[in-house]
Amino acid sequence: MASKDFIIHKGLYYRSHDGEREKLPRWLGDYFASFYDRMMQKRVFPKMFGSDYQLHYAILRECYAPIHHTKILELGAGSGDACKVLSDSNEYHGVDISQRLLRIAHKRFAQAGFHEAKLYAMDAKALPFEDHSFDYVLCNLTFNFFDDVQRV
Repeated sequence: MASKDFIIHKGLYYRSHDGEREKLPRWLGDYFASFYDRMMQKRVFPKMFGSDYQLHYAILRECYAPIHHTKILELGAGSGDACKVLSDSNEYHGVDISQRLLRIAHKRFAQAGFHEAKLYAMDAKALPFEDHSFDYVLCNLTFNFFDDVQRV
């Protein structure tokens, strides 16, 4: 994956096609990005999952605590909640189809002190990364949205 294959716009990486950034379909997250996290915390976790938002992130923090100085890819990066549970010593790469959620993620990772955080606006079905490019691949609360799980 060469840097010429991407156009950086407002801190996000987009695929380049003939010098133009790839046009992505609007995803559901683009329409409610401004209240996405509040909806997840107040409605989706307690009412749809029967679970607790804070407990979910406490478990993730415990699982990810030993991960340092590694290269991480997250599929479905969303609004950047991974910055709450990962060490900023990691090189983070997040992919999401929702440009508006990724803009929120871009701010969060910067505020959390991540020096190596790249966010890619693209479909997870067509990842541009070479095999074995990452030490870990994360997919938190997103796998069910992929219409072609085998391809992803």
